[in-house]
Amino acid sequence: YWYLVGSSAGIKKVNHPSESGLMVNGYLKFKHRCNEWFCKDFSVDDDTIYIVGGSVAERADRGNTIGVLFIIDRKDFSLIDHKMWHNSGGFCGCLLDEKDYTKNNI
Repeated sequence: YWYLVGSSAGIKKVNHPSESGLMVNGYLKFKHRCNEWFCKDFSVDDDTIYIVGGSVAERADRGNTIGVLFIIDRKDFSLIDHKMWHNSGGFCGCLLDEKDYTKNNI
C-alpha cells in the first residue's frame, strides 16, 4: 500500500508525531518538512514518483502559497529534484499522461 501522510503541526499544536511524506506498506519512505509543505497527491511511472502539494498556510492565505513538485527515485525513495511555483496556490492532484499507476497501489 502506498499513501501520503501529513501533519498539521506547521500551523497548530498536535499530539502525535509530526511526520509527513510517502508511506509504503506502513513505513515512511520519503519524508518532507510538515511545517513547510502539505502534499496532496502523487503519481508514479517505472522509475520515478512525483508528489505534489503546496506550502503550509492558514486557509485564508492558501491562494498565494507556493506549489511544489517532489521528484523521487522509485528504487530507493531518494529525492532527485524538487520544483516550486510561487503564488500558484499549490497543487491538489497530478496525473502522468497515460502513466498513472496510483490506483493500482491503493
